[in-house]
Amino acid sequence: MEAENREQGSAGWDIDGAGDPGIQGFATAMSVEQGGTLDLKIHSGGAPFDVAIYRLGYYNGAGARLIDTVTGTPTTQPTGTIDPTTLMASCASWTVSASWTVPPDACPGVYLARPVLGGGGASHIPFVVRNPARKAPILVVTSDSTWQAYNHAGANPADPFNGRSLYGAGTAASFVFNLSQRCRAVSYDRPWVTREHLPQTWLFNSEYPAIRWLERNGYDVDYASCPDIDADPSLLTGRQIVIVHGHSEYWSATMWDNLVAARDAGVHLIIAAGNELFWRIRWDGGRRTYACWKDSMDGQLNPTGLYSGTWQDTRAFNPQRRSPATVTGQFFRVNGLHEFALTVPDAYAAHPIWRDTTVAELGPGESRSYPGLIGFETDEDREQERPPGWVRLSETTFTVTNLISNENGNDYSGSGTVTHHMGAYQAPSGAVVLGVGTVQLAWGLDAWHDRTVRPAQPDIQQMVMNLLADMGVQCPDASRQVDLVKPVPVDFSEYGFGSAPAAATLHGGGLMSAVGIKSVTMTARLSGGALAAAAATPGPSLTMTAAMAGGGILAARGTPGAPVAGPARLRSSAAPVATLRGSDS
Repeated sequence: MEAENREQGSAGWDIDGAGDPGIQGFATAMSVEQGGTLDLKIHSGGAPFDVAIYRLGYYNGAGARLIDTVTGTPTTQPTGTIDPTTLMASCASWTVSASWTVPPDACPGVYLARPVLGGGGASHIPFVVRNPARKAPILVVTSDSTWQAYNHAGANPADPFNGRSLYGAGTAASFVFNLSQRCRAVSYDRPWVTREHLPQTWLFNSEYPAIRWLERNGYDVDYASCPDIDADPSLLTGRQIVIVHGHSEYWSATMWDNLVAARDAGVHLIIAAGNELFWRIRWDGGRRTYACWKDSMDGQLNPTGLYSGTWQDTRAFNPQRRSPATVTGQFFRVNGLHEFALTVPDAYAAHPIWRDTTVAELGPGESRSYPGLIGFETDEDREQERPPGWVRLSETTFTVTNLISNENGNDYSGSGTVTHHMGAYQAPSGAVVLGVGTVQLAWGLDAWHDRTVRPAQPDIQQMVMNLLADMGVQCPDASRQVDLVKPVPVDFSEYGFGSAPAAATLHGGGLMSAVGIKSVTMTARLSGGALAAAAATPGPSLTMTAAMAGGGILAARGTPGAPVAGPARLRSSAAPVATLRGSDS
């Protein structure tokens, strides 16, 4: 990956929206292995066309590299089909009009086929290239099942933007959210037009900036699609880290089970997503189609008798309720387009995930904010269902109108105040799971993305680099951004997992205490000679993380014979960090 991104990047690979309606198509598979053949079904209205194959990455900022060009067969494709029951449009009857033989040494990654007419009109067809012979330490899962849910491509090749998605109906001019006009199933056998009106839920909103940043820093990464992880659970195991990112909303039971199995096998998870694991889907047709009837919206089971509504729906017609919070710690809360700054108050300054950032330098009452990273859909960590040992890492409170979801995920008209937290926990297997709870954290990693222009945030870059290092993966020294610090890995015992959090800021002297709690994590910022103390009941574990300025006393006491488990980390602007490990006091 490091060598690949040293190659010269290419210009002119992007398009506006979904591109030219006169040249649209799709691949017959969402992923292809090295040495395999990718077949493309493209409508050109009988006009000659070529297909440029690009690999997405960083490439010194160019963002993609031209890998190959193939000549297509001028084709006028037939009108596809529309299922009379589900209203699903399919262009599976189209003929193959171009093929690309993947080189046996092609670098794994997310690729674009870019069919282009002689006059310059073009479109995008995304796909993944995989290497079955090795496993990189990091696997990134694309959110293509969600791209399809919002894709309103129809069956008529002469008018490809005129069709339905799981949300309503669209044309070349607009898209209207209207559940009465929605389809109940979608097909991968049709053009990709999601970006035309709904770029927030497409590849280039919040997945592409993460790809750019990972590859800019030379991380060794593999990629897999949603059909891939449904079909082959082994793709998720035997790695250090699996990253699920973007708007990863549509999940089958098998995808869910395979992700949890990887966690339970010791694979760390970074769920850099919002509104994740929300709708239950049911694959069909060799994983080229899936059904999502949205029973939660209809208030009853669909005619197939097989539930496909929100996973979290509490009503009786959902026989297998699952809360996303049990996996990610997060529960969908705020629907629709919104943007707020992600905020990290000083109470979190001493947490090791924020080391070597300006967060670690915060004084009493201070905070850091990162514009645009909360949105476009947002979760809340769910105390009653999140896994034990959950540790919060940020705190952002905001108010919205007519956007808050109800318990079943079928009504989004609530108004009020929402508090978002990033957080993490450690599973019994030892795997650590980060739940970001927002779609757009990756805007802090790289500034190249659709929609609002936002600068990259070095603190967010460093925080993610710290976590990757703590999870056992460092990027090559030669590729690391010059403005980032090579992390010294921190043991996860210092993250405070398995503890009940308490946080306080003390000024001018005072006492902070936690009494009678079996397991305590206290994060304190002390100034002006304050005292932080904790007393624990027999058999506790006690972790205290303190940032002290201007002098202070840190005391951690257990009852007689009850050990106090460290480390306690003291950070001072005037002295190096000390790690204290005690026995009884």
